[in-house]
Formats: sequence, structure tokens, C-alpha cells
Amino acid sequence: MKKYMDNENLMPKEHRGCCRELKGCKDQLLISKPILQECICKKKNLCMTCIDYQKAFDRDPHRWIIKSLEITGINTKVISFTKKVMGYWRTHMHLHAENKLIETEDIKIQCGIFQGDSLSPLLFCICLLPLTERLNKLNTGYEEHTTKTKISHLLYMDDLKLTAKSEEEIQKQIQTVKTFSDDICMEFGLHNCAKITFKKGKLTHLQNLVIDINREIRELEQGKTYKYLGIEEAEGTQHQQMKERLKQKATGD
Repeated sequence: MKKYMDNENLMPKEHRGCCRELKGCKDQLLISKPILQECICKKKNLCMTCIDYQKAFDRDPHRWIIKSLEITGINTKVISFTKKVMGYWRTHMHLHAENKLIETEDIKIQCGIFQGDSLSPLLFCICLLPLTERLNKLNTGYEEHTTKTKISHLLYMDDLKLTAKSEEEIQKQIQTVKTFSDDICMEFGLHNCAKITFKKGKLTHLQNLVIDINREIRELEQGKTYKYLGIEEAEGTQHQQMKERLKQKATGD
């Protein structure tokens, strides 16, 4: 599968998960940081939204995984093998209680992938390829000044960052992500999601980003930070804060 994806150049530049000869998280952070710096230095408008999926690896329906492989053009024999292997995925539970062991019968796994399994990350990335296609068709995003490259989103496994030049664009993007996510039964972990807005290079507190009638993504308040790929950001990467917190964790203070 990976050889086919590489030969056909099917993994979009927006994806940095499960890609050889790339640094993954570091690559995405090195793209995100200059966007923030340029926005502030050149006094441009920018909207960014970080989306964290709730238990993402547990939710992918197997039928969608197979459909994604078909859409991508994976060899039919490989698809048949994958489908058959999924049919054997089982788990069981056991409980030690009152000096005896209680065990369940085998429970069939009907959705999700295995963390730690060598094939699962690639399956997950393939499942999200249609999302990148939909977002790119919107023709939205932040245009980098030097190269004139338009960046609408950055994706590392289940960590998604949307970038746009206006509130209207970010709203279009989030609705596209919502529709796609609802279709494949993936839910946002709203407590880890955040929206950040710059007007002429200055951090501005506006309204929360509405997803639907019952859900919204909080607008980042002044002085607050959010985490993208484990690194705190606000008006840039919070290097000093991260160093202090890592130091405290390491020393136990």
C-alpha cells in the first residue's frame, strides 16, 4: 500500500502522518510558526482553528476504511485481504473479582483501528484523504507572502489545523470538516479545540466558532494559549513557557 501511495504521489502535502523521510510533527510546526510570524510582522488578517478528534482511532467504521481504499485505487487483492483480516479482529475482557476470574466471550471489533499496529496509521491517513480534497476545493486559506502558496489546513494523523484569511472562510472550512466527520462517525473533542483570530496582525477576541446549534469552538482569550501537536501557541510558539513546563516535569517541581 505504502509503495503504491508513494509511486502515485497520492499523499497530499497537507498530510505529515505516516510519511517516510519527513519529521511529521516538526514539519507541521515549522509551517505553522512562519504563518503566525508573517501575519504579525506584515499586519495581515488570519484565522486559525485547531481541531482535535475524540477517540479518533476508535471510531473509523470498517466499511469506510474499505471504501477509502477503493477510492484511492489500492489493488483489489490487497483490499480483499484487508477486509478479510478485519473480520477476524476480536478482543475480550477479563475481571479479577473475589479471588476468581470473570471473562467475556470474544467481542468482534466493528469500528476503529489498532494503535501500535504497523498498518493502522496508513489506513487512518487514507480515510482522511477525501477531507483534504474537499477542503482544497473550497479554494480558501492563508496565502504565504513570499511563495504565494495558499495553505488551508495542516494535518498530522488526527490533529487538524485550519488556516484562513477571514471569519467567512474559516466558517466554510469548519462546516466542510463537520459534514465529513459526521459522515464517518468521528466527533470533535471540543475541550481541546480552539480558534484564534488576528486582525491586521493583532490578536483579537471575537465570537466563538459555531459548528451547529449545540456545538461551538471557543475563541482564544487574551493571555491564553492552545496546544497544537503538543506545543503551546498563541501569538506565536510559546518557547519559554514550554521550556519552563518541561523543566518542571523533568525535575518534579
